Amino acid sequence: MDQLFMKITTCVEQKMASEIKVEVIHKETIKPFYPTPDHLRSLSLSVFYQYQPEVYIPLLIFYPNNNNSDNSQVKNSDHRSLFAERSILLKKSLSEALTRFYPFAGEFKYNVSINCNDHGAAFLEAQVNCPVSKILKNPDFEILKQLLPTDCMSTQAETGYLVLVQANLFECGGLAIGISIYHKAADAFTTTTFIKCWAALAFGSASSTTDHHVLLPEEFGVAASLAPSLDSFDSPGAPVTFSTEKLTTRRFVFDASKISALKFKAASATVPNPTRVEVVSAVIWKSLIQASRSKFGFMKPSTWCAMLNLRKRSGQAVTENIQGNFVWFAAALTTEEQSEVELESLVGKLRKGIAEYKEKHPNGVSGEEVFQTIKAFASLFLRGDLEIYTCSSWCRFPLYETNFGWGKPTWVTSQPFNDLFFLTDTRDGDGIELSLSLKEDVMTIFESSEDLLTYASLNPTQKMASEIKIEVIHKETIKPLSPTPDHLKSLSLSVFDQYQPEIYIPLLFFHPNKNNSDDGQVKNIDHPSLFAERSNLLKKSLSEALTRFYPFAGEFKYNVSISCSDRGAAFLEAQVNCPVSRILENPDFEILKRLLPTDCMSTQAETGYLVLVQANLFECGGLAIGVSIHHKAADAFTAATFIKCWAALALGSASSTTHHVLLPEEFGVAASLAPSLDSLDSLGAPVTFSTERHATRRFVFDASKISALKSKAASATVPNPTRVEVASAVIWKNLIQASRSKFGLMKPSMWCATVNMRKRWGQAVTENVRGNFVWYAAALITAESEVELESLVGKLRKGIEEYKEKHPNGVSGEEVCQTVKRSAGLLLSGDIEMYTCSSWCRFPLYETNFGWGKPSWATSQPSNGLICLSDTRDGDGVEASLSLKEDVMAIIESSDYLLSYASMNPTVV
Repeated sequence: MDQLFMKITTCVEQKMASEIKVEVIHKETIKPFYPTPDHLRSLSLSVFYQYQPEVYIPLLIFYPNNNNSDNSQVKNSDHRSLFAERSILLKKSLSEALTRFYPFAGEFKYNVSINCNDHGAAFLEAQVNCPVSKILKNPDFEILKQLLPTDCMSTQAETGYLVLVQANLFECGGLAIGISIYHKAADAFTTTTFIKCWAALAFGSASSTTDHHVLLPEEFGVAASLAPSLDSFDSPGAPVTFSTEKLTTRRFVFDASKISALKFKAASATVPNPTRVEVVSAVIWKSLIQASRSKFGFMKPSTWCAMLNLRKRSGQAVTENIQGNFVWFAAALTTEEQSEVELESLVGKLRKGIAEYKEKHPNGVSGEEVFQTIKAFASLFLRGDLEIYTCSSWCRFPLYETNFGWGKPTWVTSQPFNDLFFLTDTRDGDGIELSLSLKEDVMTIFESSEDLLTYASLNPTQKMASEIKIEVIHKETIKPLSPTPDHLKSLSLSVFDQYQPEIYIPLLFFHPNKNNSDDGQVKNIDHPSLFAERSNLLKKSLSEALTRFYPFAGEFKYNVSISCSDRGAAFLEAQVNCPVSRILENPDFEILKRLLPTDCMSTQAETGYLVLVQANLFECGGLAIGVSIHHKAADAFTAATFIKCWAALALGSASSTTHHVLLPEEFGVAASLAPSLDSLDSLGAPVTFSTERHATRRFVFDASKISALKSKAASATVPNPTRVEVASAVIWKNLIQASRSKFGLMKPSMWCATVNMRKRWGQAVTENVRGNFVWYAAALITAESEVELESLVGKLRKGIEEYKEKHPNGVSGEEVCQTVKRSAGLLLSGDIEMYTCSSWCRFPLYETNFGWGKPSWATSQPSNGLICLSDTRDGDGVEASLSLKEDVMAIIESSDYLLSYASMNPTVV
């Protein structure tokens, strides 16, 4: 089956490669802006240049077209004109950069020196018959190769240049800059420094004084003075060669949450705080060792050679900014006697390799040591006695800061040489991208490694969040249609309002454009005019709804009351440069956040409003309405009721009688039943959220999986579990397992489910209470408890029953205060794991019709540490959005048990 899958994948990739054409339309030589002075005409090579292989360092830098018009109907001629303008800027600034990096415009003289003769660099222009998004959706190394000016295995004798550049224009106006720099002229540090200088010159931020147009001689020459060239390397060839066998190249991405989990797993007394590069290297090395053992039937000794930047390790201050090549490697070894190759052990060996290098070479490496080491390794390698893995890390080099004048790149990537591995940062700077080439039989085993795939994704889509632009084009304040009567001008808060955190409840409603024709082709209508019409309707009906929900147009007065001052609600209009389908195909929480009028962790002091709305127009005419309601003014019931009222007013089906103002008891009754407490009388709130970095994920339990879970979880205690109970139990079970994996023991844990008290207070008057009227039903698992599904569902049901039994007439304010204090104390002590879940299931969010139909998708975003459950559109499934600490999320999202019942972030159909 795996082989069949690989064949299908290969066929698809070959078909894709044949469909995409990259055509070079122009080539020229770019000379240095100023001639190189006579005294710099010859650059002697150091031994660190000499041992480098005859290959090119390849880099690809992708830029979306940020100048697309709002409806993306940009003419090809406009793209070509913009490309020509950018190409001229690239060539002019490249000429200036070559003046400063003068050896890059020269030619090699055997393996001894560079003749800095201003020969120049090659500059190619190419056009690609697809949008840049097609490349990034499924990166294919065969296509990526075509975007580079030369094959990385070429020689200078074949290309005629040390530096080659290819500017690639895509159909959409996007740009990819392919750069090939000869490895004998530069290492990663020098390559990055050159690109940074070139971009700065293009951007206009580099110095324009004459002193700096040529680098000082020692910048390139100092390496040769410290480690002069050796006669033994004096030949056109290089001592480092590569396998000629057919190899396969793959790309794996370790995101930030997985790296966090790896760091936790790999930490030990020897290395308590492993780095990103160490833990990723250890996983790769472990998988390679397993692949070797599988191939040969026994464990061969192996060496991991990590490239080291010697600039800060030579013991001399003068080396810090050396250009050219100034790298060596630190080696870590596993022997055939070591049957165990666990992460902790491998990370320890990698750290030890660096420490041994520092101890052995406090003043740097001599040329003779370089030569003898290479000879020894080559001998071992050729005899087959040792597996040698060489890794070059580009992490922490600022490649994603490369701005030539049209913004930072969407993606920066490289292509590995044969048998070499490259590590680079992901765009957020917290993950790592691995590119590696291996022999085909080894790659087949390697890419199916469970250890690897638990923490890394194989060739995921390169997200283009930066390409999706959401631009706020208008903002205004919507006042209530009628002023709030004087006797309603101040609303006292209840204790249930007081203990709520200072956050906003975020909701998003996606509406497709119903004016599209049946075959999906957009009719020739004026989307902005339709948007303006709908926006006016939304604002008019919002004004009416605020008259009825009068506190929502007010302002908080400390944590005691709301001044119902008719301040109003914020209404923003935004336009999005993509169709709504693109968001729904692969929902991205970072993009979803931008469709909301404010971050859910904002405060009223920051926004100035209790309610904010953002109407987002997509280029297809689709609409997304983002609503943020301050949690101290509303719970889920009140938020859902407000939106139902607003939509009904917009649709024209709401009553037009005098009920435009809610009866006072609708908002005031909660405070009469549970008055505010002096202990909560402060600007802050007793409920706060972790400031640690969290990861947010979405899991969908469809109706069939819910049905299977109900059958599995049914017991004599709970013969008919609900959707929410079984979905909650599965999530809780996985959180318990993640905690056990993280801490090495099972800690007690508590599941706190929010309970709508309107029908549980024991008084009919509470049924339609507005504001906050929720409390929690708690279920507890001890260290000795069973954590099977049946048991957990039983505990969840028991938590509800105990709440009913304990609070038949509701919860007092003092009980609220004491419970919150106890819970906070337990949480801070670390003695218990607490999980808080808010269910929006059965609230009629999918019935929200403002006049253009029901939504395709209604969703929310959880605050840090919270779990939100909501209905799927058919009403039979459950959608779970979780925000957890990254190391915990890494374990959760790789859980086979969870994924057997839930799909992670599926397309919204």
